[in-house]
Amino acid sequence: MFPSYAQPGIFPEGRLHHLVVAACGDTDPQAAWQAYATALAGDFPNEGELRLFPLVADRLGGDPAGQPLAKYLQNAQRWARMQAMLNRQLATQTGALFRDAGIALMWTKGTALVARTDQRRDLRPSADLDALFRWPDVERILELATAQKWQPRLGLMADRAKARYLNTEISYRIGARGELDLQWLPRLSFAYDGELQDWLWQDPPPARDDTGTPYANDTWLLLEVLDHGLAANAVYPIRWVVDGVRLLHWRHDSIDWAAFVDIVTRNKLHHSYLLGLQTLARYSPHIPGFVLQALQKRPVNYLDREELKIRLSAENLTQAHAGQLTLNRLRREPSKRYYKSGADPLNRQMRVSPKTRATIAARNITTRLLFPLWYL
Repeated sequence: MFPSYAQPGIFPEGRLHHLVVAACGDTDPQAAWQAYATALAGDFPNEGELRLFPLVADRLGGDPAGQPLAKYLQNAQRWARMQAMLNRQLATQTGALFRDAGIALMWTKGTALVARTDQRRDLRPSADLDALFRWPDVERILELATAQKWQPRLGLMADRAKARYLNTEISYRIGARGELDLQWLPRLSFAYDGELQDWLWQDPPPARDDTGTPYANDTWLLLEVLDHGLAANAVYPIRWVVDGVRLLHWRHDSIDWAAFVDIVTRNKLHHSYLLGLQTLARYSPHIPGFVLQALQKRPVNYLDREELKIRLSAENLTQAHAGQLTLNRLRREPSKRYYKSGADPLNRQMRVSPKTRATIAARNITTRLLFPLWYL
């Protein structure tokens, strides 16, 4: 079922299947955890696996001292509780700061997933907070961060017109308390989807925290889980499967499946997202059949397969980002922007096929020659 070229840690294969079952399956978590420990066979868990251990420990119940891999479970629980406390404090302070400054903020990723499932922050620990903001507010946020003496981790290109679509976020280290990632693009794959931006910020939001900061809607959270998880990383992204199953368990009635299909298909993501939903369907009964059928009916072309392969197979994250960025521009950037500065087909950082490089060159030539004529 899973592509043979996929890097380890993305899909629930081998011991990761047992870990997923222990974390969110309907069967006995104890048996699944024992099977996972046996399959681990003295190997050291990847950091991405350790992130699921607090949830597993909670499902096992009681004192983890008597469980296989007890020290890992106990250490993960201690870290998760501390990080949950720090994140809660930072979220409250950040939400209030943006509210008082009159800058709209929206929690997303793990920060929102925790609130939209069982509201147990210690069961889904995260090293940072994630939030969306509107691009027109970017300069005000930069000024706010400077005034607060936040330490920047990821900045912007000086050319803001390019930064709007080629950067993805600004990130800060806030004292010793934690990290804050602020994104104006709702994932790279949706950078050019203006309809999605309006849809994300529509009222009313599904919920707000104590500072009045809204959480992203549940349909978006599922889209984000799939987009974030279906990508190779040195830190195994396997938690995406558990996030998706738990979100479906708690919020399947509030997911707008018609909107989900529309967003996925208009952004040419049906091939990769179908694979993601099929994976989740192994552990969740809450994916409507018509959604899978709608995505299966869409034709799959060469670039669909090429884009998925780049996401799943790249060992080097710099190369992976270069390839994803180039394919995203090639497939989704409007010609009125693309023709001014097309992607570089000779970029050595991206690992794409000669056919894809030829396709990039062809679009460069076509848009530069013909685009001005289209708008006469």
